[in-house]
Amino acid sequence: MTELSNEYKITILRYVIVSWTVICFWEHLIWLGNEFRIWRDLYAYAQHVVRRNLTRSAAELSSPVGNDLNDKTAARRLYSRRTSNATLVNSADACQSVALAGQRPPPLGRLLVILVRYTLLVCTALSFINYLGRPSDCSSIFTALWAAFAACWAFGSAIFLIRVYIIWDRSRRVLAFFLVLWIATLGGWAYDVTSYKAYTEHSIAWPDSWCVPAPDTKFRAFCWGLCLVFDFSVLTATLIKLRSGRSKKLNKAFRRRRSTSPSDEAKFDLECALPFTPCTTTRASITKQYLLHSNIAYFGIAFAVNLTCFVVELTVNDSVLSHIPSPIAFALNPVLAVRSVLVAENYIRCQMEKAEQAQAQQVSRAGIGSFSPQVSWEVCDPLEVLVGKQPASSPFLSVAEPKAAASAGSLPRASASCLPSRRMSLSVSFPMPELVEENPLEPTAKA
Repeated sequence: MTELSNEYKITILRYVIVSWTVICFWEHLIWLGNEFRIWRDLYAYAQHVVRRNLTRSAAELSSPVGNDLNDKTAARRLYSRRTSNATLVNSADACQSVALAGQRPPPLGRLLVILVRYTLLVCTALSFINYLGRPSDCSSIFTALWAAFAACWAFGSAIFLIRVYIIWDRSRRVLAFFLVLWIATLGGWAYDVTSYKAYTEHSIAWPDSWCVPAPDTKFRAFCWGLCLVFDFSVLTATLIKLRSGRSKKLNKAFRRRRSTSPSDEAKFDLECALPFTPCTTTRASITKQYLLHSNIAYFGIAFAVNLTCFVVELTVNDSVLSHIPSPIAFALNPVLAVRSVLVAENYIRCQMEKAEQAQAQQVSRAGIGSFSPQVSWEVCDPLEVLVGKQPASSPFLSVAEPKAAASAGSLPRASASCLPSRRMSLSVSFPMPELVEENPLEPTAKA
């Protein structure tokens, strides 16, 4: 009777495994297009690294300032130096030095997304072998399954770790705190994986045997508790920084020049009163909104799933039933982590389109003229949000570069214009002050 009841429990667990396996396969298929773009960008980044090294070698041989390019401090100083346009036009070496100094960050976020997706596929395959097949060694297959889940959690949580690090202006203290918490959680899972066992049980209805997980130790509940603490810390850090509005990386997006004319002042205030205008809802504020919403969504779902696993591991002593919430956590945690990155591009683009439409409607209703946006928005790869500082002033979005430079993925080359001027202006029927983007690469002549 006991063996028959265990068989029924295994059947229930198998249905749960099949359900989340279908979800994982479906998620992998619908995001294949984004994954292909990631592979393409990784290939472009490899080409960029090779081209950068070749250009640097040539600059060291030909340029008089080439010997100073190895010094990162000197390169950053040259990168951020503001000189006149005429000086840069007449100095090809300066243009070349600025181009060499503006290096793209490594694609860490893209690698993490790829690792999460394919580690989840490994978990799916091992679950099929374990619960739907007849493995010869039960302990090895269970150990590999939990090890794959621990790796999947590590890659997915690293995405949010880097995101919080960026939001907190690259604070080393914040990074150290979350690294300690991340390593402690991963170490707990590593200990649980190495100490886990399973056994083989013979079936009454079937001639073959199947694997039955051994009763869990209470240490696994401690691991789920560490996951809860990590998720709660990520959400708390995000709320504190975004609500306080003191993040330099997010707030330093635009600098507006206001005319001293009273009429222009009134019209400027009217423009700022319109909803979703660049004065009130800039690229940085849209990114703040997305970071806040995505982190809350991830925390709400992941916290509920991890809390369920934590409670079940503590209260349920059955070796089979205690594993039923685990496959749900296997599926939802990595799926939410990947979606929070891949959905960012579409979300920000839609918000910018809504901003232009809302502003056009407000201008037409007010009867003050026609609205013709002159903004060419190029949404930066959302993965670049997670890996470092962009050449543009905002680490999340940038005004579109020329098509040739964007398609090649290369840095500005030494030319007559050296570095293209990147400005944003909105034209209506009345004079309107200009919104100027701060760009450390753009040379501006001081009056």
